[in-house]
Amino acid sequence: GIVNSGLVADGRTLVDETRNEAQTYLMTYDEEIPPPVLAKFVADRCQQFTQYGGVRPYGVSTIIGGIKDGNPKVYQTDPSGTLNQWNAVAIGKGGQETQEHLEEEWSENISEEDAVELAVNSLREGEEDIGVENIELAIVGEEDRYHRVEPGELEERGLE
Repeated sequence: GIVNSGLVADGRTLVDETRNEAQTYLMTYDEEIPPPVLAKFVADRCQQFTQYGGVRPYGVSTIIGGIKDGNPKVYQTDPSGTLNQWNAVAIGKGGQETQEHLEEEWSENISEEDAVELAVNSLREGEEDIGVENIELAIVGEEDRYHRVEPGELEERGLE
């Protein structure tokens, strides 16, 4: 999955280009594009737009998540084309405070339940008044490859 924060039109354009690249990879190699390859495509595309006159850089940061060799992978790009791999990452409004909380509290063997709770609590570090209706959260796992967590599910988990 891919999410972005920044200029909406730039995000849509970049996601559309990323979908096209993933489809081309599937048609060429008869397998889904690995997350690191997809993340590198996004970073390269962003970086290309920093080099030429007459175009402006994409005004968007992205998070790309997926499974590679049975292990979850999370990558983050910024408008300059910088690519980083993370265990947990946050972008957007309050992203720095959220990221600091994630770095302090995240552990290697965290359970899915605890990871969801950590994500919500970390978002609240960055934006104190945020309610579950304003939280978009997805779980990337081996069994359920991409699961979008709805606000009702967060309420059921007692995270309202």
